[in-house]
Amino acid sequence: MSPTDAAPEVSRRDRKRRATHDQIRDGALELFTERGFADVTVADLCERAGVAQSTFFRHFATKEDVVFDEIAVRFSELPAAMAVQPVDVSPLDFILGTFDEFMAGRRTLALLATEAHLVFSAPSLQDRLQRILVEIEPAMADEIARRLPFERNSLEVALLAAQLGVGTRVAIQLWSTQDPDVDVVDYGILMVRAWAAQADALIAARQLA
Repeated sequence: MSPTDAAPEVSRRDRKRRATHDQIRDGALELFTERGFADVTVADLCERAGVAQSTFFRHFATKEDVVFDEIAVRFSELPAAMAVQPVDVSPLDFILGTFDEFMAGRRTLALLATEAHLVFSAPSLQDRLQRILVEIEPAMADEIARRLPFERNSLEVALLAAQLGVGTRVAIQLWSTQDPDVDVVDYGILMVRAWAAQADALIAARQLA
């Protein structure tokens, strides 16, 4: 078989794997919503998706991984959204531009709400979100230090990177308790404006020191 003959087969295999992956994940989100995360087992997820447990574990290591399948990917892109912002703008313009870039092409509000409710329904999922946000702090600190008048290893940069992660978590948690028609963007804008105000205050304090 020539390489060109093999390509369609690889493509079909990839499409089938992706379809199975999405089938497991979509069914899991439905089941978690119906019964609650703690009351659903991997066996339940496999039954809903119509797959064997061996198939499930080829796609996900744990049921927590199903919830964070897309969430982890999105948050890993946050430092990249910061990196494409200009370096000669105010903290507010920098963080608003980051927020716009991060939210571009977002998925439906209903799906985001489903994920948010799930994450804050179980301590293990809240811990997982916190770990994801902490993991991207160094990359966020790199981008903050490129734009603000602080050394990379300064307390100010560390605080601002941590505040961005904590603020994101708090904004999502508060939004998840609101009416379904309330847009997550409303809470996101409040959070990034608070972050910019803190950055301005730290810059002013440094200038007075």
